[in-house]
Amino acid sequence: MTKRRRHDQRGAAAVEFALVAPILFFLIYAAVSYGIALSVKHVMTEAAAEGARAAIGAQIIPGTDADQNAAYVRVAAARAGGSLGVYKTWAQVTPTVGTCPNAAPNQGSTVCVTVTVTYPYSTHPIIPNAPGLGLIMPSTLASSFSVELQ
Repeated sequence: MTKRRRHDQRGAAAVEFALVAPILFFLIYAAVSYGIALSVKHVMTEAAAEGARAAIGAQIIPGTDADQNAAYVRVAAARAGGSLGVYKTWAQVTPTVGTCPNAAPNQGSTVCVTVTVTYPYSTHPIIPNAPGLGLIMPSTLASSFSVELQ
């Protein structure tokens, strides 16, 4: 009878599953969490692009007609904020107007409108972090988009 007990495999699969299941569930949760963070980043990139595109056709010249420049910047911020959807509550939209850093010297005055969207993911996560998952998740998501105006 003792020889039969040593070769008995009943319950071995349950013990193996109990050892592997927490690791498997943690990896699945990490993949879903990271996928959602990438989805938020994509929405932010699209919102920044939409906001920057709102300035196309504007005659923005740095240092002149500050009211008109501010109006275009407000339009860009509003367009970007409207594209954020549910993330609009915590996301911050920052449009800026300035000279383009890589403008060709023979092109006259070129102006860049840059819209930057930041989201504090550590303080407002879409789904709660699993224990230890905060080490790989970014604390802040940021995306920017620039449009060169001539």
